[in-house]
Amino acid sequence: MPVAKTFTIPEKIVEFLDSLPKREKSKFVSLALTKAILEKKKADALAMLDSIVPVESEKGSLQLLEESRKERLDCLLKKQDE
Repeated sequence: MPVAKTFTIPEKIVEFLDSLPKREKSKFVSLALTKAILEKKKADALAMLDSIVPVESEKGSLQLLEESRKERLDCLLKKQDE
């Protein structure tokens, strides 16, 4: 459901928005914000991945992935039994 919000934006942006036809303003702002949100989430995810400290292991990546999946499955099954 649409919600009206009030916020302050730079004058140049206001001028641009005012130049748009009335029926296009909301769609333009919505699409611009959606794109910005997706870019922010992507940047946050990449920053999180960059912050992961590598760990030395004698196991291969496939073996580690299989163990991780098995542990997660065991955890889910244990919760289901409770």
